[in-house]
Amino acid sequence: MKSNRIGLKLGIAFSVLIAILIGIGVLSLHQMSRMNDRTQEVTDVLWAKVKLAQEALHYSDLNNRITMEAFLVDDKQQIAGMLVQRAANTRTITEIYKKIGSQCSTEEETALLAKVQAVRAPYVNGYLTALDLLIRQDKPRAARQMMIDVTIPNLKAYHAALSDFVAYQGHQTDLAGDAVEARYWSARRQLVLLLTCAAFIAAYVTRRMTREISVRQRAELELRKAHEGLELRVRERTAELRQAHVQLLETSRLAGMAEVATGVLHNVGNVLNSVNVAASLITEKVNQSPIANLCRATDMLDFHRADLAFFLTNDEKGRHLPDYVSMVAKVLREENATVITELSGLAHGIEHIKQIVQSQQHAATTSTVRSAVKPAVLLEDALRINLPSLDKHGIKIIREIDNVDTAEIDSHKTLQILVNLISNARNAVKDRASGQSPPVTPTVTLGLAEVLVRDTRFLRYQVIDSGSGIAPENLSRIFNYGFTTRSEGHGFGLHSAANAAKEMGGSLTAFSDGPGTGARFTLDIPILCTEAKAA
Repeated sequence: MKSNRIGLKLGIAFSVLIAILIGIGVLSLHQMSRMNDRTQEVTDVLWAKVKLAQEALHYSDLNNRITMEAFLVDDKQQIAGMLVQRAANTRTITEIYKKIGSQCSTEEETALLAKVQAVRAPYVNGYLTALDLLIRQDKPRAARQMMIDVTIPNLKAYHAALSDFVAYQGHQTDLAGDAVEARYWSARRQLVLLLTCAAFIAAYVTRRMTREISVRQRAELELRKAHEGLELRVRERTAELRQAHVQLLETSRLAGMAEVATGVLHNVGNVLNSVNVAASLITEKVNQSPIANLCRATDMLDFHRADLAFFLTNDEKGRHLPDYVSMVAKVLREENATVITELSGLAHGIEHIKQIVQSQQHAATTSTVRSAVKPAVLLEDALRINLPSLDKHGIKIIREIDNVDTAEIDSHKTLQILVNLISNARNAVKDRASGQSPPVTPTVTLGLAEVLVRDTRFLRYQVIDSGSGIAPENLSRIFNYGFTTRSEGHGFGLHSAANAAKEMGGSLTAFSDGPGTGARFTLDIPILCTEAKAA
């Protein structure tokens, strides 16, 4: 009879447990579905505005080509056809801006769109004035000069404002993705909490039931064979401990893998910020290149090769052609220098990403790889990776760098730490500068010196910012895994940087007088000078 009651209790308990697990699963699926729907909705809205802005930029580029062709064609009827097409494109652009304006949801977005329309008006007016000089007043030279002096600079300003609007939409998409990720982790924590509660309930019920069964079995076994019962209990407990030990080792291994992967992704993300900025600038320069118009000019020279001298001295277009070619050559030279500079930064960023991945692969066999480097060059490399974002926010860089000889350190880990520290300082001063009125100039000071601590020579890097500072209660937790004071932060960068410093036998410390006073991060690395090693 008692055995039947125990079986009934076990059946009821496990039925309740299964019902709880099913409820948790349904609740989790429902919440995930809502998050997916919301993510799709936000992404569709933002992407629609980005596509409209890109469409407006496309029609603007068509108008720009039509304008250039109009100044190179003599046939009035052909020019009139071009102007009809250009007017249709202009109306299309106006309708696109109306659609975008009806979808604007924030004041900043509306202001960026208003800026686009404001800088578009001078460009259109300049174009109309040049067109009037060309067609109605028959002053092609004055019209071309008007295009060079007024219309083209206004066109650049117009394209820059439109690019800012597209960049803002991309930033909003990133923010929406971060919000979805935060909601995902919140849902995951809730799910883990519910599963933990269910596990506790299951453990409690199972323990109670197992206890009753064990008591009955032990009493029966003690009546028959006390010794066999004792050996059985010992074997059961040993198996449970062995299984628990195996599970604990597996859990620790997975946690370590997750932390390493998180650190790699965070460090790669820091470098990708500068890579994306450089790639965007290169794309913009290539799209705006006047190479097509230069090819048209060379075609004109080939066409008049037989009477080139007469064409260049007596023909109206021929007389202006050398000036036009000179102007295009200057623009291409400036564009080439900018693209080469950005490609150099892009290649440097990609190489750093490659080093990040290789360092994690190499970590399985060794903890530190020393090489002879110039510490100041390493600091400049870290600054160059973050420079596009620093320039974007108008952050002033101050260098306090001593003349330190070549030293043997782990250059990759040091570069990884410095990139994280400069990125952290950029976020701190950016957040504080945006919240002050009147705005102040945000500054980041980079320091480098060689110090002697307890008969050991250290390379000391310092990154000092004028940002939001650190509260005293947070100084002891600033390097903890997952700890962050920023709503969009993850708490991975400083934690991985502190671990990398420890792996090199050094240290990473933070100091701040409190909120609003800025912060100072100090990286000390034991060094081995190449001269001393040779001696």
